[in-house]
Amino acid sequence: MENKLPWIIVAITIFFSCVSESAQLRRQLQSPEPEVRADAAKRLGELRDKEAVPQLIALVRDTVPVVRFEAVLALGRIGAR
Repeated sequence: MENKLPWIIVAITIFFSCVSESAQLRRQLQSPEPEVRADAAKRLGELRDKEAVPQLIALVRDTVPVVRFEAVLALGRIGAR
């Protein structure tokens, strides 16, 4: 049992770091910089963050093509309906 404790701590740490990363990325979807929005959308897709779906759907109408592209790809990766 003693050997399992460090792994549990590592797993919990990784989980909470991903949660905070997702929250930060969702905030970046509102950035005035298109590169920041596109990068955030891409990473949220990689993380398969279902909470970001409404914001990603809104980005499908962004004025910048690369932002729209990354939003659509992210939605495809997440697979939410």
